[in-house]
Order: sequence, then C-alpha cells, then structure tokens
Amino acid sequence: MVSLDLDSLRSFVAVAETSSFSRAGERVGRTQSAVSLQLARLERTLGKMLILRRQGRVLGLTDDGRELLHYARQLISLNDAAYRAVAQSTIPSRIRLGIPSDFMSKDFLDLLQDFRADHNGVELEVISDVSRRLLEQAQNGALDVAFFKQFPGQGAGSVVCRQQLAWVCAIDARVPPLEEPVPLVLFPEGSIVRSQIFAALEAAGRYWRVAYSCASLENLKLAIRQGVGFSAFPRDALPLEGGAIEEMNFLPVGEVEVAMIQSRNCGSTARALAERISEHFGKGIRY
Repeated sequence: MVSLDLDSLRSFVAVAETSSFSRAGERVGRTQSAVSLQLARLERTLGKMLILRRQGRVLGLTDDGRELLHYARQLISLNDAAYRAVAQSTIPSRIRLGIPSDFMSKDFLDLLQDFRADHNGVELEVISDVSRRLLEQAQNGALDVAFFKQFPGQGAGSVVCRQQLAWVCAIDARVPPLEEPVPLVLFPEGSIVRSQIFAALEAAGRYWRVAYSCASLENLKLAIRQGVGFSAFPRDALPLEGGAIEEMNFLPVGEVEVAMIQSRNCGSTARALAERISEHFGKGIRY
C-alpha cells in the first residue's frame, strides 16, 4: 500500500484553497517552485492529475482533485490533532488566526504580544485575507479561529460588533458628475465592504469602475491619497493616520458585522485568544 506524503497533501490543499501556487507557498512556508514539485510528485504517486493549470496559473481542480481534497483535509486534521494530543506538553501551542486587513494596528499587535506572554510563548500564525476566504478556511479546518466581515444579520459565526462604513477620498477630491462612473479603490473579490460599496452605488443609480484593487490596506490608502479613486472604510478606523485622506459626505453605505468562527478542532488556547480579540473589538466599536 502506498503512503501519501502529508507535506505534499498540505501543499495540495493550500493550492486548492488559494487558487495560487505563490499564496500556497506562503501558507505552508515553501517556495512556489517547491510547492509545484510537491504537487507533481503527488500526482505521479496517484497517477492522476489533480490541479488544472496553464502557464503556472491555477484554473481549478479535476474531478480526482475534488475527491482527494475531502480526504486530504481529514488526514491533515487527524494528523495535527494526534500531534497536539501527544506532544502538547513538550512544545508550544500553535494557533492559526485569520483576520481582515484592517485589524492590523499597534493596539492589535500589542494584544497578540501580551497573549503570547501570558500563554508561554504560544506560536501564532496570522493570515490576513478577504472575509469570504477566511470563513471558508475556518470551516475547512485550515484556520483555528477566523474573524471576518458579513452583511448584518447574515448569521455566520458569532457577532463581535458592527462597524458603520464611511466614504473616504483624497483631500479636495470631487465626486464625478452623474454621467461619469465613480472610480473605486477596493479590496479584492470576497470582501464584504466591497459588496456594500457596490450595493450603495447601485441603489443610487450611479455607475462605477474599479480603478484599483489590492489586498493590502496600506496600498489602498496610498492609492486614495494619490487621488486614484474613492472607497469606504469602517468609521471607527477614522481619522486615518498619515493625512491626505478625509471622510466625505456621499451616499449612504450602511454597515457590516464583524463575526468570529472557530474550527471544529479549535483548542482551549485558541478559544481564549478568540475571546480576548472579541472583547477588544467589542469594546472599541463606535456606531
């Protein structure tokens, strides 16, 4: 009987969930070429093609890949659970935490540092992504705890707080006339704030175009400062540091919920971290 290599299975799952060899490499701590070689070895072992790709781009899973994905997740989860159960007394706990980009601030980093100090140097792996992928990864067991944003009343996870959105722009920027599209600076597909912005413009009968899309909050702020386009951020994150960005009086854009979800195998230390982060953002919210 042939044994499947767990490291190769981890890389396969990472590629399947991120649709990218480079992002998969970041997740598993390997280079893009190493992930590609692992996947090739796994396909040779099974005698099946698992990932559809063209010129290095991931197009999707084959039928065999979708079948394997279910088992790969179970094997990885069982392996990790067994390892934690036996070795947890001799190694630091490791928590995989997923957060939206706008969580990252000095206060939040101080919170994580204090938590590590209080829990014997627990290892934290922090992944920042759009909300849709964070929720999926927690549901699949790729994350122990995930904080994500959703439409109010959507009902996924435990609601931590609500955030009122506010339009932002460069100093002295002016909204285009009605006959022209509004240029937007946005997070990628899967961002709930992005969806709320589209809904607000559609309700007002305004056209729009995506002028810039990026997963980095700092890059989005830079694009706004340079007058590339308009966006909306949680009001409790304003005023934005660095100047050259101001809140603007535009269309009603609504609010989003910040929610939290834990994986099925979430340990007690991860649950304690989830509770501390929930308290931090629950107290800090402004309506």
